[in-house]
Amino acid sequence: VGSFDAPDIWANIPLENQENIYFASSYFDKDYNDESRKFYDRFYEINGRDPNYPAIFGYTIVEYLHDVYRNAELKNTSINDELLKLDVESIRGQIKMQENHMIYSDIAIYKRIDGKSVALTSNE
Repeated sequence: VGSFDAPDIWANIPLENQENIYFASSYFDKDYNDESRKFYDRFYEINGRDPNYPAIFGYTIVEYLHDVYRNAELKNTSINDELLKLDVESIRGQIKMQENHMIYSDIAIYKRIDGKSVALTSNE
């Protein structure tokens, strides 16, 4: 999920050929989620552009791994044990470890419009 929305991919596709491409990626709700909006605004302020999937994904991974590590230290448990209990809210919505050890997070269908990836629906 999301690798399709990496800047390197879009840089190699002429803008006119990007129109109406549909794909699935992690859901990022900057319109209705305050924390997502804060992240978006700060990222735009620093970088002068919208955050892309690698920026959003990287931020959330660091955020939950920091908490997992801190919880393992505080509870004197293993990082693996804490990862198996992962269930947090993030700028991508809920992130939760499933029984099969795959991480669940909300996804959306996106469409390329005027050189931007626009979320059409969410699986919430």
